[in-house]
Amino acid sequence: MTTPTITITFSAYDFGCLQGLLTHEIANVERRLTVVGYPVAPGDKEMTDAYLRQLRSALATVEEVYDGIGST
Repeated sequence: MTTPTITITFSAYDFGCLQGLLTHEIANVERRLTVVGYPVAPGDKEMTDAYLRQLRSALATVEEVYDGIGST
């Protein structure tokens, strides 16, 4: 039995758009924290911090790939 193969192709434009979206979301979360402050419910600060860490990690990965595309 043959296993199907799926190929997905991303362009530099796609990574540029994703980079913009992640940067925008990070800025939105940070702006909310500056204006409103951290949520007061138990665990919300940790969840917000974890969300920001995930966004920043994703952004770092996208930037690394985007830089790699630009160098080829």
